[in-house]
Amino acid sequence: MAVLHPVEIQNFYIKSASFFQFSRSCRSPFIFFDTKFPGCIFRASKHHRQLSLAKHYFVLKFNADDIRPILVSLTVSDGGTSTATLQFKLRDFDLRCHSHALGSIALLKSSGINLTRNQQLGIPSTWLAHLLLDAGLVGDFSKATCYDFAILFKALFQLTTKTWVRLSKTMEEFMALKKCFWWSHL
Repeated sequence: MAVLHPVEIQNFYIKSASFFQFSRSCRSPFIFFDTKFPGCIFRASKHHRQLSLAKHYFVLKFNADDIRPILVSLTVSDGGTSTATLQFKLRDFDLRCHSHALGSIALLKSSGINLTRNQQLGIPSTWLAHLLLDAGLVGDFSKATCYDFAILFKALFQLTTKTWVRLSKTMEEFMALKKCFWWSHL
């Protein structure tokens, strides 16, 4: 069974170094990326099966543009018995001023996530993006959702812009940019 390693600002460099070393030792790593965020704020008026791909993207975009990540779990496996799981507590979200769904916040709190502690001791999501780039893991995710990709995508681009990033206006633009990082996902 994998041991979960919480990562906050005081242990980021130590945990990142050991994670980096382990991920480099895996020949063909399996990487699982899971984001906890404050819920979907915007919903389509129709059932999701009735939406075109473009409409799905717009719902994703509207939500991803407004939400801020709270926590990211990252598991790397060698495909055998060795795994490393880090749980990055992020400081990007402030319950007092950022959009959120009340039900999602209640669920996160009941799961043991301390939003106040995250804001005080968490890391910026750009640090995580930098770690993933340095480790060469950005394009290798085995499991991640559209929201996981959108949130990571924004963090990667914040490394260069230093401002809060919004997703591309159209799905076609997003897919073209996405190919820079993920050639076979989403």
